Amino acid sequence: MRIDSNIFVQLRLRSKPLPLPETPEFPAMDEEIEYVHGYGFLVPGLDIALRGLALGDELTLTLEAGQAHGPFDEDLVFDVDRSEFPNADTLQAGDEVWADGLEAEPITLRVLELREGSLLVDANHPWAGRSVCYTANVLALREATDAEISAAADHFDAAFTDEDDEAPQDVPLEPLVRLRRKDASPA
Repeated sequence: MRIDSNIFVQLRLRSKPLPLPETPEFPAMDEEIEYVHGYGFLVPGLDIALRGLALGDELTLTLEAGQAHGPFDEDLVFDVDRSEFPNADTLQAGDEVWADGLEAEPITLRVLELREGSLLVDANHPWAGRSVCYTANVLALREATDAEISAAADHFDAAFTDEDDEAPQDVPLEPLVRLRRKDASPA
């Protein structure tokens, strides 16, 4: 079995922003994840690159910002009146707070600066505008259940409801991908 649409995947996923070193507030990530492939759970470039991998495969690749967490958007750095935060007096630069987006979806805001009557916040992903190096190890694969597929499809539909949003598009990744089998020597 190989990773493809409607396959339930369990991965060990390690990621780090480039150039190194990562900042202390945003260290490299190392986690196990489970998801149904093909429904936008991962960043677009990683979703595409994992397709076709089998149990035990390892993939290492570097994605440019556009295929990882997107470009840094200056419009997502803005002032918010202190009165909008019930705990504004306890916040410090570097803290993360959660707010409701335009359609009530939760968004994370990082506090950049405390000002007289406002807080300067950043709604960009912490690694926006940066290339990201990923290493993924395929730990388990199976056919997804109907319920898992339905939940994944609901997640996908919710993520791409705006007319301006597009589903991830396939892009050629061959120059960026280094794939090796668990039982093979490094490429």
